[in-house]
Amino acid sequence: AQAWYSKQRFTVSEDSITNVLWCRPPADQFSSHLEDRGWGCGYRNLQMLLSSMCREPAFLQLVFNNVPQVPSVRKLQQLIEDAWSAGFDPVGRDQLGSRLVNTRKWIGTTEVFALLSFLRVRCRVYDFRRPTGPGGTHLALFEAVKSYYRGRDTECAFPLYLQHEGHSRTVVGMEMRRNGDNRLLLFDPAWRPATVSGWCRKPSNALSSVRCRLTDLRQPEYQLLCVTGTLAGDEDWHRAKSMRGALMRVPPTEK
Repeated sequence: AQAWYSKQRFTVSEDSITNVLWCRPPADQFSSHLEDRGWGCGYRNLQMLLSSMCREPAFLQLVFNNVPQVPSVRKLQQLIEDAWSAGFDPVGRDQLGSRLVNTRKWIGTTEVFALLSFLRVRCRVYDFRRPTGPGGTHLALFEAVKSYYRGRDTECAFPLYLQHEGHSRTVVGMEMRRNGDNRLLLFDPAWRPATVSGWCRKPSNALSSVRCRLTDLRQPEYQLLCVTGTLAGDEDWHRAKSMRGALMRVPPTEK
């Protein structure tokens, strides 16, 4: 499924673009195949995130035991079950019947958070409960992506896991434009491998699929998961067994 790199193979040069904020290290595109089409998008997006993390030495040691290999879907299912057994996300565990291995059950932001936290990766989750911009747009989501990548100039800035009802994608960057009409740059596990292989030969053909305008985010709610560091101490690790402390609702919930 590993087919396409976010930065080395995909470059943009247009007068209207003032800057491109890329994930660092770059990520690989992972596509769903016949065996997981229709239910595997969460796993494939998690693989995209992990493909970037395994290129960062500190996370290569912490998460991958110095073996730069992205886990298979089945291995990810097992790791989520291991996280449940360690006490992470008990609500999600009960909802999914305490079993994922060799099933076609969907996963979402909470399962990704549980797995990464179990592996001592610190995450933050933005919960965009309703549109915040003109015309029913999710302006706050765009601002959160821009803030994440701009705020990590001297650090690794991994891809972002973007979830909405029924599907998920991976944010690998953002185009900054002179007129303010910025674009997210997205990888989508629904892309067929043959299509992605064609883009490897001619990346410019991918532009319309990779770019995402503000008006393209039409779902009422989104969640965005970003990696912010590591859970070095046991106290932080145990606290992460619930996503509550890492969850930021946008706009904030009224008290």
